Amino acid sequence: MYPQNYSLINSDNLKALLNALTVALLTFKSFLSDYVGSELLNLLTIKQYQLLSENLHKTKKLYVYGLPGTGKTIVALKIIEKIIMLQCKQAEILYVCENQPLRDFVQQKNICRAVTRVAFLKTSFNDVKHIIIDEAQNFQAGEGDWYNKALTLTSSPHLPEPGFFWIFLDYLQTSHCFSTGLPEATWHDPVESLTKVVRNANSICSYL
Repeated sequence: MYPQNYSLINSDNLKALLNALTVALLTFKSFLSDYVGSELLNLLTIKQYQLLSENLHKTKKLYVYGLPGTGKTIVALKIIEKIIMLQCKQAEILYVCENQPLRDFVQQKNICRAVTRVAFLKTSFNDVKHIIIDEAQNFQAGEGDWYNKALTLTSSPHLPEPGFFWIFLDYLQTSHCFSTGLPEATWHDPVESLTKVVRNANSICSYL
C-alpha cells in the first residue's frame, strides 16, 4: 500500500534520513532578512545541528571555533534558546560581546541579557547562571579579567549545578594585537569547530 520508494528506507540509511529531517525542521531566519523585510530560510548545517543537540548535554564549558560566515552568532543564539527550554529564566542567561551594535542586535531578540565586555566588568551579575561569549578574539584584557569573572559566575558553589559557559571565537577575525584575556589556545578544552561557510563571507574565507 506504500509507494515503492518507501522500501528504500532501511536500517542503514534511516539515521541519515532522520538527521536530514531534523536539520530541515531546525530552520531559522537569516539575519539578512531583518533588513530586506522578507523571510529567507537557511538550513542548519549538520555540524551546527550536532553542536546544538549533542554538545549541550555533553559539556557545560566549550570553546567553539568558527571561520567567517559559519554562523557562530546564530548558533550562540540557538544555544541560548535551548538553555531557556531547560526551564531557565532569561535573566539568568548573559550574552557578552565586544561591540555595541552586536549587543543591541541580540537585545532586540529579547531572549537573554546582553552586554558588552566593558559593561560586564563594571556590573555585578550574581543572579546569572549561564554565560555565552561571542567574538572573544576581539576582547581585551586591559580593563579587567573578564574570563575569570565569567568562569566564577558559572561555577559558583551556590549553583545547584555548573552553568553553561560557551566561548565563540575566530582568530582569523582578530581586530587588534592586544591580549584577549583568554587562556592560551593550547589550554582551550574541549573545542568544537564550525567550518562550513553558510553566509556571504565565503569569498573572504576562500581568500584567507
